Amino acid sequence: EFGFYHRICERLREVFYQDRAPFLSDVALTPDDFEFAANNEPARLARDVSNKIGSMVRPHGKEWFKMVVGDPEEDPPVVSHEGRIWLEETTKRMRRMIYIPRAHFSPQMALDDKDYVVFGSSVSSVLVNRKQDGLVFTNKHLRSCAWQEDEEHNVNCMDEKMMPTAKMMRDRFGEGKLHKDVKDALDTGKATYDPLKRFPVRRIVMPADQWSFSRNKQGALPPLEAAYA
Repeated sequence: EFGFYHRICERLREVFYQDRAPFLSDVALTPDDFEFAANNEPARLARDVSNKIGSMVRPHGKEWFKMVVGDPEEDPPVVSHEGRIWLEETTKRMRRMIYIPRAHFSPQMALDDKDYVVFGSSVSSVLVNRKQDGLVFTNKHLRSCAWQEDEEHNVNCMDEKMMPTAKMMRDRFGEGKLHKDVKDALDTGKATYDPLKRFPVRRIVMPADQWSFSRNKQGALPPLEAAYA
């Protein structure tokens, strides 16, 4: 069933999004693919529509989000003058965090818009960077992701196939948590030294109370992230 979905996406990619990585193979894109996508009418149409969506939901030079208190579906509570100042300052700080270049928000959201226009779905993540002083936005390829909705139609489980390098795994998880093969690729004293060697990893994000070892008497817990090499 999932293979059928990938075949549909691949047909759409061939028509509207030739400069997107294929769904059914790991063949690298060539300069001809990018040139064809730049001059192809269906690809240009998809690009124009995705740009239009981006300009509507995130208009340039306008405040398209702000911090509020309370339930947005209910009447807003009365906020003091000091409270309004705090909300305004927090909104400015969040905007700076989003639009700082190293967060990669604008280019990654542009890819999100293109995926949504062509394939009808898009996946992206926002994580704290390695220095713990900012955010990093990343668009995900649909062929690498599978998600599940709960009974309230909220996505609460996400599986992602990843191919990080040994160095990336050390930076993310710490050397003490790495598999022996990954440690060998990072050991400069061994013939297997290759910090850029890639390893298959499965990343799972789900509610922590769905894991048997996380159950307690306090009810729901924050989402839990795990990675298996």
